[in-house]
Order: sequence, then structure tokens, then C-alpha cells
Amino acid sequence: MCNQSKFVQDFLPTLKDHLLGQLTETPDDGFTDQDRRQLVIYNNRIFCHKTLRINFTTYDCRRDQDVINTSTRSDVMVLADQDADPESIHPYWYGRVIGIFHALVRRMSGTMAYERMDFLWVRWYGLEPHVRWGFKARRLLKIGFFNSDTDADTFGFVNPCDVIRAVHLIPAFNLGKTSRLLSHSIARRSEEGDEDYECYNVNMYIYTLISPYQSANEGQVRGSGHDLTLLWLGTGSHSNVGDIESV
Repeated sequence: MCNQSKFVQDFLPTLKDHLLGQLTETPDDGFTDQDRRQLVIYNNRIFCHKTLRINFTTYDCRRDQDVINTSTRSDVMVLADQDADPESIHPYWYGRVIGIFHALVRRMSGTMAYERMDFLWVRWYGLEPHVRWGFKARRLLKIGFFNSDTDADTFGFVNPCDVIRAVHLIPAFNLGKTSRLLSHSIARRSEEGDEDYECYNVNMYIYTLISPYQSANEGQVRGSGHDLTLLWLGTGSHSNVGDIESV
């Protein structure tokens, strides 16, 4: 069954809910049609961008940057909303960025000045249930796209400031691909055709912290200690938006 029409029809009301939530600093799930009519988008126009740069601080307290590109590297992580999902056992949510936009918006009942708002259109992943993962299980965290026929939270919008950083996902090749999660859609990359992998593994990496002990008199490194830590890829301690580049 094709959900492309619903996928497009839900874009504008969901976007308005997100923008109103950002303007009023309230949850974006309680707005009415009357509330949405109060939102004015300048010239009814939104602007599309090709890349987004996310600044973050690495574990050794250095500045780094991830470049999000909807055609190549587009998987990101954000902090989980514990209020929206109190039973979540994982502190992060994962999503694939399918659009990078900005718009000039204001409320009819507020100031006449327009405010620029940046936002990301994402396709959400969900945790695979009944799958053991973590250090004791010696397994990577497994996630998969929501089913667009049954899950209302398949797509959504995110403030770029809420993105922690990019995340590296490894397809679960042994489980194969499927077309049941989403019909033909612009939400997929061109090379993916009409199929998604059933599941993806959230990659981890080895992080080595070298702590040299330096002699003040000799000015030479006399020894070094190495702390070896296994970390989820993409769990930087701080992030903020760098540049959003136009097409």
C-alpha cells in the first residue's frame, strides 16, 4: 500500500507543530488547527540546504565537526525525550536526515518581525525489541526504521541544535532488505531503490587516551599511560550548529 500521499499531506501540519513548539518553547504535540493558522511563514516559502555542520567536543577535549549530507552521511543521534518515552532503556534516539531546511516565521499574535528557524526533516529509527546488546552481551545496539503503515512517528522534525553528532550505522546484511516498511518514497536515497535494510547496528569504536608524564627539568616524555575505552560512536559531550550550506 502506498503511503506517499499521507507522507506528503502530514508534512505541513507536522512542520507547523514543530515550529510553534520552538517559538513557544512548549511540546509540539498539542496544537490545534486554529493554533497552526496563527503561524505565518514568510512568502509561504521554505529554503532547502545541502549540508549541515555540527560542532562537538571530543573526549580528549578537542573541537571537531561532523558534516551531515542527505545524499551520503545523514544518520544522526539526539538525546531521547524521557517524557515522551519514559520506558526507554537507551538514552539516545537515532534518525536519518532526509531534508535540511530553514524558514522565516512569526506568530500573528506576536511581533511583526520574522525569525529564522532551522529544522531537519528526519526518518526515525526504533530500537529492535527482544534483542540483547551491550558489553555483557557482546553485541552492538540494533535499530531499524519504523513501519510507515503502523507507526505514526515514522517521520518528524528536529532542531539542528538538538543533534549531538553523526552516527555510523552498519547494515545487518544477514537479515537482508525489505520494502514493507515504506513504499516508493522520496525519503530514500536514489541508490536504495524501494528497499531498506531490515536492521542496522550502531557502531562502536576504540578510544585511546594517552596521558604522557613529562619531566619539568628534562622537557622529555618519560612515560605514558593508556586508558582503553570502548564507546558508542557518536556520543560527543557537547554539540552546536556550525554552518548550514545552501545547495
